[in-house]
Amino acid sequence: MLGTTPFVQRHILYAHKFYQFWQDSDQPQNWGFAKNQVTSFHLPTEDGESIHAWHVLPLPVYRQHEATLQAQPTGHCADVTASESFRILQHDPSAKLIVYFHGNAGHLPSVVRAPSFRMYTATSNYHVLAIDYRGFGTSSGSPTEDGLILDGCAALKFALETAGLSPDRIILIGHSLGSAVAAGVAERYARVHGVDFAGVIMVASFSNLSDMLSGYAIAGLVPILKPLRSYPRVLRLILGCLVDHWESAQRLRNIVNIVHRSNVEEHQNVKKQTHKSQKDAQRHLRLSLIHAADDNDIPCIEDDKIFATVLGPLVRDAAGNEATTAELLALKEQRTKHLGKGAFVSEWRDGNVAIRQERFPHGGHNDIVLFPPVLLEIMRIFEEAAQCQ
Repeated sequence: MLGTTPFVQRHILYAHKFYQFWQDSDQPQNWGFAKNQVTSFHLPTEDGESIHAWHVLPLPVYRQHEATLQAQPTGHCADVTASESFRILQHDPSAKLIVYFHGNAGHLPSVVRAPSFRMYTATSNYHVLAIDYRGFGTSSGSPTEDGLILDGCAALKFALETAGLSPDRIILIGHSLGSAVAAGVAERYARVHGVDFAGVIMVASFSNLSDMLSGYAIAGLVPILKPLRSYPRVLRLILGCLVDHWESAQRLRNIVNIVHRSNVEEHQNVKKQTHKSQKDAQRHLRLSLIHAADDNDIPCIEDDKIFATVLGPLVRDAAGNEATTAELLALKEQRTKHLGKGAFVSEWRDGNVAIRQERFPHGGHNDIVLFPPVLLEIMRIFEEAAQCQ
């Protein structure tokens, strides 16, 4: 029953001690980046932790400033605001930023992370800001659900307040565990700060931790709790001891409720104030769910659960009752384009709320972040944000 203790649970869930100590993440050139294309630095959190971050410059922008960047010192940057890369980001009115939240285990450049950063920045003007959560890599502290959300908020505070970027130039991308962090950060900014970002992309995501663990297998081979499905009472006992819950579907549903209610109220206010533009008053949510059909770690059905949960506030009958699961499935099918065995795209739009789900046939659990759906969706979101300005 060791798995019921918080210490063991968190080591299993976050696997933050699986860190390649022999790899110096303050030297991004070791992972194929140009000299000083990446600035390695630390960010403070509101509860006093220090988290490791990378700011990756897009290569076309890097090329314009190559001589100046290469003349700067390499390694860890003690004051990121004094760096040339920060100056470039802060003073470029066309700069767009991807804030990336990675999955469990390893550190910033591990597995597919460095290759994905290279791909996103290779031919675009997209900057990347990625962080190691508390307890990961060279970040201080130990991981908890609330702590990881605070880490994500520290990254967004840096982007919004320190770098001065507007929210419509920022996309949040979360992969696996990082998708839950992205949902938590987006929900907090929508609820507490009234801030809506250009988009939130959830890659290989899960609806909540209990459901995910019931079907999760490490590397697709080693099941965690799946064998206990034959013993439901034991499974319920263990799941009842979880200290972190990661209710991503509910958090995203909360954002839909916030945006929908706010727009209804603003619509009523606009009618009373003819000088106020309806377009200016609108809040928005662009949510994208991307999952590979051959993901053996987190079943792709988890995205279906998120899609159905998030739609709840938008699909009601005349009496205000939410649609049943069967009704939602029928409505979703009307908006679905099938693209071959196991692959489809479903898109639901309701005012300024857009929810898009893509099931891609290949990519497994990790490689999917390198496959076309993710980069194409980044492009779509930024293009749509530009059209709305």
